[in-house]
Amino acid sequence: MILHTPVPCGMIMETLAAAPPPEYCRSGGQLCQVSGGRVERLISTDPNAFLEPGFQPGAPLAPDR
Repeated sequence: MILHTPVPCGMIMETLAAAPPPEYCRSGGQLCQVSGGRVERLISTDPNAFLEPGFQPGAPLAPDR
């Protein structure tokens, strides 16, 4: 990949390495990626799970049902 930018390569790659590893949690039997107590991403093979409002990105993480 070619990156055309006036910023030095070391500054760009430094920010990528500084990112904390993602947190995962189970809620309602579904695996979610969470950040700060909120759902960031739903990881599921069940299409109906994506329609539930509690699993939308930004929704507060509900206690396990």
